[in-house]
Amino acid sequence: MKQILAVILFCLLLAHVHSYGQIAPTGKWLWIQSAAEVGESELGYFDVPGKIAGIGANEIHNVTVYEIDGGTDRQYQVIHVKDDKYQIYAGHSGETHVLKMEETFNKNGANFQIEKRVDLGDKDIFNRQRFSLIYQGAGAWKIYSDDGRIICLDGKSSKNGTNVHLWEDHKGLWTEWVFIDPQSKKIIYPEIANNLNHISVGGKIKNPVANATIKSIDDTHLQLYNAERELFKYLPKISESKKIIDQTSHFSSKFDRLNTEVSRLEEVLTAFNRIPVIGKATLVLSKGVGMIASPVGKVNIAIAKTDEEVVSPAHGSVHAADNSIVDYEKELVQLMYKLEKMKEIYITAALAVEDDKTALISFNQNSEKLNAVLKAVPNELELIINELSKIDNMTKDLKKIEKTANALDKGITKFEKVFHEIDKVGKEVDKVLSAEFDAKVVKLSLKKALTGSVLPDEVKDKFKKWSDGLIKPLIKKLNIKIPEVPGVDEFKNEIKIIENKIASVKQSSVKLEESRRTIPAISEGLEAPFLSCLQAVPYDKMVKFKLVDKSEY
Repeated sequence: MKQILAVILFCLLLAHVHSYGQIAPTGKWLWIQSAAEVGESELGYFDVPGKIAGIGANEIHNVTVYEIDGGTDRQYQVIHVKDDKYQIYAGHSGETHVLKMEETFNKNGANFQIEKRVDLGDKDIFNRQRFSLIYQGAGAWKIYSDDGRIICLDGKSSKNGTNVHLWEDHKGLWTEWVFIDPQSKKIIYPEIANNLNHISVGGKIKNPVANATIKSIDDTHLQLYNAERELFKYLPKISESKKIIDQTSHFSSKFDRLNTEVSRLEEVLTAFNRIPVIGKATLVLSKGVGMIASPVGKVNIAIAKTDEEVVSPAHGSVHAADNSIVDYEKELVQLMYKLEKMKEIYITAALAVEDDKTALISFNQNSEKLNAVLKAVPNELELIINELSKIDNMTKDLKKIEKTANALDKGITKFEKVFHEIDKVGKEVDKVLSAEFDAKVVKLSLKKALTGSVLPDEVKDKFKKWSDGLIKPLIKKLNIKIPEVPGVDEFKNEIKIIENKIASVKQSSVKLEESRRTIPAISEGLEAPFLSCLQAVPYDKMVKFKLVDKSEY
């Protein structure tokens, strides 16, 4: 009996391996990016290192990840072969080369490679060029080799040149991949069916308890589907909110840098004003810099305060909400897969005990326990809608400040551009002030001359000609118009409005995360009564209805 339970439990753990809702995108060229980098960077794309134009017929290369570019070595095509098996073709080699596992079995760290496609069919018992693609939710997939390992990043790193290898199955964004359309640059999401009608009873089961349990499986699956779809539709919304809040979180550091540049420039120009020949030319500029130095400093303090009190908490809340929604949606997808496999196995078990009155008593008792657990599942999902409504309100308000944030960002960019020009002049000014007049009787820099160093009479004329030669080319460069500080107040007012809603989003993300953690418990809670139902099936019926194979005993 222990062996029977072990086999059944094994089936449950692999419930997601061959499911209706995981039809991989086939027949088109795709980018394949690590889920760890999606929406965060341009890193982590499948790549054949240094092989833009294709590889030789007998060459074998390890697959790495690299930042995206226009090369065909970043493009791949998924082709369905048989059952749940796929081959992955490399773009730069047409249909001649495919991805494969290194010629090992069950070895962690084995390389993920590219080689010429070889069609050995069923003769290749390890199917090294064939993989199962299992949808995880949120657009992410796991790629399984024939020996049950997954394709993942070496050392969890997405940096350029990182090796892609095989490892025993485990969780983490570095183990998941997304398919991206190279034209639209958007993630390709699979469809998920809203029912389990493809697993049909066919009117063969007369036992009302079994039929009630099967209906509960269907109903629970539908409610999970509805909850998953609610979460799913928020993924792009929360992603957009992340971009807005990430943009606003940069303002504080930008202004701090500008404030430093203004202060430094003011100091340099003040010293430069002491030179008679150029003093008037710099006076207007230095006064302009002086006039904006104080406002910029005040703005810098105001932005820093807004960042500390509102923007930074908002940044943390939005990212936490995003993580909670993504993780929750993935958990629901996995539970839906488990229910799919559960229904398939349960129907077979119900048919096996249909005419066995003794077995039927125990089977029905445990079925009623399973039914009770199934009916309790929707109660755990009610929280989602309430918390998502709060997050939705915040995302709408963040959308409102996007226009103000964009205007501020453009203003800062314009401000930075001007100060980039001023910075170049400032450096030239500093260079001129530091230049040294070298005569046999004296060696003196312009900076020292301005601070009161005395020149011998015999070199004064030469020093004036030398300094004029340095200074005059700078005069025409000093006609720089300094822009006004952009609309900081509007931004502060807009973002202050959503301060309270940001706090509620933080609470919602915490509640969502707490609720998400109940999903594995729900899954485990279903297993015990389900396994008890199967325990009621006699051994000979187990074998007859192929719930287990004779070779397992």
